[in-house]
Amino acid sequence: MVPPPPQLPCFTREEVAQHKKFKDCWVILHGEVYNVTEWLAKHPGGATVLFHYAGQDASVRYARMKKRKKNNCIVLPPSLGVQRSIRVVTAARRLATAK
Repeated sequence: MVPPPPQLPCFTREEVAQHKKFKDCWVILHGEVYNVTEWLAKHPGGATVLFHYAGQDASVRYARMKKRKKNNCIVLPPSLGVQRSIRVVTAARRLATAK
């Protein structure tokens, strides 16, 4: 039997918006909150592209970019939590998108 996924903390858009600095950069992707601070320098399009969405929801841009790329092997840092106003992404969906 697989144990249930741990409950992730919830963040409001306002809380995420406070993290829009090069040394403290969070984004929302499909209802999940990510700390991408250390990934800014590694971003294939450059730090500026990712930093443009610092403290914001980058889901639409991320989906468009992922659709255009032939290699969808994009590794995200572990999620910090979920956006409070969006339904929690199920563990099954996370596993399906991780493959």
